[in-house]
Amino acid sequence: MEELFHTFGIDWRLLIAQIINFFLLFFLVYKFLSKPLYEIIEKRRKEIEEGYKNKEEAEKLIKEIYRLREEILKKAEIEKEEMLRSAYQERESLIKNFLEEVDKLRKEFNEKFEKEKEIMKKNFYLEMEKEIPKILEKFAQKVFHDSKLNKEFIKRILNE
Repeated sequence: MEELFHTFGIDWRLLIAQIINFFLLFFLVYKFLSKPLYEIIEKRRKEIEEGYKNKEEAEKLIKEIYRLREEILKKAEIEKEEMLRSAYQERESLIKNFLEEVDKLRKEFNEKFEKEKEIMKKNFYLEMEKEIPKILEKFAQKVFHDSKLNKEFIKRILNE
């Protein structure tokens, strides 16, 4: 074997020293770097798993939010329609009440107008009853030129 080492140019003392150095370096790396490195890797793996869980929860929450949003929008649409319907009915009611009030006022005005018309008619006839004898007397004076005939003519016309 020594010939083989010599043929390849290997010094067996140097080889043993390198093997010892390798195991010593391996032991030191294992002892001092493997635990912290393993902890860092494990921590990162847990963070990644937690990130996936959070992503799934966030997706569920987003779906729930979209569902709630649609539900709220549907409720708002229904409420809007109800409010519009209510406002339309209230408007119709107000218009109806307004038209009834206008009709009532028109009837009251017509009644007052008719009463006023009757009063004016009565006043006109009363005034005419006072004025007609005077008018007839003037008419008779111009026609008959005699005051006795005038009075008889006026009495006869008024009696008829």
